[in-house]
Amino acid sequence: MRPLIVAAYGDLEVARPLARLVTNNDASNVFIASLDDDRSNEPAGSITYQGSSIFIEDVIWRGPADSTREVILPMLNGGSAAGGVGGGMVRRSTSHWTAFFAGDWGGAAQTPSRFEENSILRSAGPPYSSIYFAEGARNIESIFCQSILGGNAGWRQRDGGTVRGVLIAGMQPNFTFGGGFDVLNNLEFIDNVSMHTPGPDRVAAMSGATIRGNIFSQWTNFGGLQVLGNYSSGDGQVYPGVQGATVFEDNIFYMSQQSGILSYDLGDDSLLPNLQPGATLTFRGNDFVKTNGGAVLNATGDERLIWGPGNRYFSSAARSEWFSNRSFDQMVPTSGEALTSLESLYPDPDRNMLTYLQFLGASPSSVEEALNWYVDGAPGEPSVPGALANRRGAWDEGFTSRAFINYIRAGFGVDPI
Repeated sequence: MRPLIVAAYGDLEVARPLARLVTNNDASNVFIASLDDDRSNEPAGSITYQGSSIFIEDVIWRGPADSTREVILPMLNGGSAAGGVGGGMVRRSTSHWTAFFAGDWGGAAQTPSRFEENSILRSAGPPYSSIYFAEGARNIESIFCQSILGGNAGWRQRDGGTVRGVLIAGMQPNFTFGGGFDVLNNLEFIDNVSMHTPGPDRVAAMSGATIRGNIFSQWTNFGGLQVLGNYSSGDGQVYPGVQGATVFEDNIFYMSQQSGILSYDLGDDSLLPNLQPGATLTFRGNDFVKTNGGAVLNATGDERLIWGPGNRYFSSAARSEWFSNRSFDQMVPTSGEALTSLESLYPDPDRNMLTYLQFLGASPSSVEEALNWYVDGAPGEPSVPGALANRRGAWDEGFTSRAFINYIRAGFGVDPI
C-alpha cells in the first residue's frame, strides 16, 4: 500500500496549520507531520490513532487547563485490528494539557515502536497519567522524552521496552514501573532523571528488569523509591509486587530533603511477604546519599534483597544511624563502602530546575517558577522560549531532556549521554 502523507510545507517560520486528524483500524503507512491539533475549547474527549506503521512528527496537541483530554495511540502496540504488529512512531511532538494513552489489552507487539523526543507538558490529575502505556503495551522504546508538571504519574512503562534519557519533573509520582495486571519482563530503564516530585517513584511487578545509570534527586516530601509490596488492580485481585530477578545498578539516589531513600511497602502491606518464590532485588554499584541526616536506607537482611557489590553510602548523621535493620558493620563491609566526603566526588550535586534556568540566562525565584518557565517560557525573555515553543525550524536544544539530563549528570561527575 502506498503511504498517505498529511503534512505542512513551506516557510518554517510560519506556525503549524490547524488540523484535526484521527486514523482507524485499517490505516497503515500513514505519515502525519507539523500540524496543530488545538482543542483547547473542548475539555474532554479522546483523539485516537489506530492502525499500523503510523508515523507522527512535529505535531502539537492542545487541551484547556486541567482537561481530561488524551491522545490514544494503540498503533504503538499495533492495535487490536493490526494483530499486535507495532512499528509505529511518535517523534518530536508536544502535548499541552493532554495526556497520552498507548497500547491495548490485546496481543503483544512484535515490532518495537518508538516514542522519541516528545514533550508532555502539564496534565490533569488522577486518574490520568501523563504517559500511560497500558497493560499489554509491549516493546515500546521511549527515548529522550520529557514529562513536566502534572497532577498524577509522569510515566508508566510496561513490558519488554526501553526507557532511556527521559526527564520527569513535578509529578506525583514521577515514574511508575509496572503494576496492574502486568508483570514487566526484560524492561530496560537507563540514564533517566527524576526530580522535583513530592514522591515517591514506584516499582511494582518486575521480572528480569534492569534499572541502570539513573539519577533520582530532589524529592520534596514523602519521596524516595518505593518498591510496592503488592498492587491492587481493577479486577479486584491483589498482585504480588516482584516476580523474578530485578537489578538496580549504577544509579544515584541523592536525598537532600525530607523522608528516606528507599521503602518497601504500599503503606499497609510489607514487601517481603508478597515477593514471589525465588524473586530477588539486587542493588549493586549504586550511590545512596542522604545529606539531611537520618537513615540512608532500610537495609533489611532478607536474602531476597541482595546488597552489593560496589554500593556507596553517605549520611550526614552518625554512622550508627545510617541503616535501619542492619548495623553499619553488617552493611558496609559486605556490600560497598562508606563515603566520608561528597565534595571530591560530586562537582555540583544540588543542581536542579532552578539552577538550570539560571544557567540558561533566566532569573526565576523558585523551583516552581522555574518549572513553569521551562514549560511555557520566561515572561518577557524571548531568549528563554520554553519547551512548548519547540517545533520544526525552531528547535531549541536547551529545552530538551538530553540537555537537562546532561546538565544534572555533570553536577554528579557523570559522562553525558
